[in-house]
Amino acid sequence: MSVTLGTVSGSTARTRYDEGNWPFVVITLPPHELTQQEFDDNLRRMDEYAARGGKFGFVLDTRGAPDPDAPRRRAIAEYWDACLRNHGDLFLGAAIVMSSSTGRAVFKAILWLRQNPQRLIPVATTEEGLERLRALSLPQGF
Repeated sequence: MSVTLGTVSGSTARTRYDEGNWPFVVITLPPHELTQQEFDDNLRRMDEYAARGGKFGFVLDTRGAPDPDAPRRRAIAEYWDACLRNHGDLFLGAAIVMSSSTGRAVFKAILWLRQNPQRLIPVATTEEGLERLRALSLPQGF
């Protein structure tokens, strides 16, 4: 299993990137708001996984992380749309792990902002997220 930590200045909690279930990366956000630099770095890091070639997807564990503000919700929605445009069927999807009703409402807002709501899946655990993404990656009819 390959787990790496993102850098978070001024904090002991860091974004975790677990590549142990490749082509799916489990990303666990820290329990504090990311700075703009950290937010941008996270999106850049996700692009690096896509650039490896082949199919890929993300399980984004947001439990414990603060809800993003409106500009970040829009940036997240635009990021997912760009994944579909830039990577087509290679982007298998993203499972978003959340436990709160507020988090689910934020997720619905992001879906509403997106041009294509496909391939974003709300889940309760990382295991469920991996299971759902694996099911999406199977050829139709299996």
